[in-house]
Amino acid sequence: MQSFGNYIAILIVFMALLSCGGGKAEPIIPERKAIEPSPTKVVEEFLKAVKDEKFDKAFQYVYAPYSDKDGYVIQMKNTVRDNQLTILDFRILGTQIFDRTSIVVVELTQK
Repeated sequence: MQSFGNYIAILIVFMALLSCGGGKAEPIIPERKAIEPSPTKVVEEFLKAVKDEKFDKAFQYVYAPYSDKDGYVIQMKNTVRDNQLTILDFRILGTQIFDRTSIVVVELTQK
């Protein structure tokens, strides 16, 4: 009878330990959250807009804290005109993401 009581006690302790788990444990190194939109997509959309000289659309992809949209568009039009910059084509060669910084390598074909 004593051994039966020991088995019951062990079973109760085992069940108590199993119920304490409460679900899946958090990973030690959590997965990096996906950036949306991706840095590659941002550069691609920006270059498409610049190529088509749609600088108002390009403005949404840049950080220009000291310029409003209209000022940015005027500045970009003047820069393109004064420097005779025309993007004929571009090709994204690769992207590297380091924590909160991204590097997108692009090959440009200019006029």
